[in-house]
Amino acid sequence: MGFFDFLKVGKGHEDVPLVQRWVSTSDGLIRDSAREMQPVWIIGTNYFESWIQGVEERTNQSLGRRLAHAAAESEEYMLLKGKSYSMPKGGNPDTWNSLQNDWMSRGIGYFSSLDSSNEEKRIVVVKPAYGPICAGFIASAVETSSNIRHRFRWSESKDQSLIVSLSPDQSEVPPPRKMKTFWVDNESEKCDSELFETLEIGHNGSWAIMGNRCMVIHRDLILRFAEYCEPYLDEIHTGYDNYIFSGNSQDENLMWTAMADSIRKSTFESAPHILISKPDDWKRVTSRHLSLHGLGNVSSVDAIDSHGGVKLSLSGCFHPAISGGVLLACWERAYGRRGKLQCDINSGAVSLFLSSSVALVN
Repeated sequence: MGFFDFLKVGKGHEDVPLVQRWVSTSDGLIRDSAREMQPVWIIGTNYFESWIQGVEERTNQSLGRRLAHAAAESEEYMLLKGKSYSMPKGGNPDTWNSLQNDWMSRGIGYFSSLDSSNEEKRIVVVKPAYGPICAGFIASAVETSSNIRHRFRWSESKDQSLIVSLSPDQSEVPPPRKMKTFWVDNESEKCDSELFETLEIGHNGSWAIMGNRCMVIHRDLILRFAEYCEPYLDEIHTGYDNYIFSGNSQDENLMWTAMADSIRKSTFESAPHILISKPDDWKRVTSRHLSLHGLGNVSSVDAIDSHGGVKLSLSGCFHPAISGGVLLACWERAYGRRGKLQCDINSGAVSLFLSSSVALVN
């Protein structure tokens, strides 16, 4: 990434269309005003790649193909829900201007037609945020514009672009269903966020915050990705397993543990020193490490032991495994020892219990 790859926006960033699209709310979520206020996660592309690699290590599986199909399914669902951005029409991707703007506001990259025949269409993605996701998004756009299902594959070139190859498939696949969560998003007021104060607009559908390239991931995609992976898991092969997710099936527990522990490790390695002198300090920590990125917020904090153990009641939660893993990393940073996470969901409300992984004597 060169010095002149990004243009600093500075003051007045509120008028930039991509900033207007993402609405921060008091429950710590960020919502997509162009997609029926669906919750999103604003994350650095390198951080996301590290997280996915960690999930693959813990499950001992290659998950790129499943992530791509989850992305394709999620994108089709989102295109059907779109308001500000119309669905792609016609067979020439170079005319999909509305979708191109949609990609730009999500930091996904820039696409254009490479070549096309009756048997195969090839589309190139310049500066892809993450290969499997971009490939799935392209597949969904082609299927939506043609009303024909396609098989797709992708390859990355030396110049860091992505080539997606698609061929028609006559199989009948029903449209994606709505994904549901068993935790509840309450109605919350819009609030100000400092996230975009260091926004820099790049070329070819990219943008950065504090110099780090970011992208926007809908929770819908994460839910579909987890669902695609769960049936194939047998155990956690590496990392920690100090996680309890009450009410989950065994398959869900394995996937959520892999997701939580991977994000714990990535956050632990990147987070600065965290100071906790009293339970209420967790509100500040949660605001910085969850709310700023759309992962949630805490409504109340209660001490559960004399060694730093706390119960965090969340007013909003993007995903319990991801939000919980981030906060566990913060707990371990603050106290300098391994911790454990228990997540309870009662009547749709998420509570996270953070404490030491080993019993300590008073």
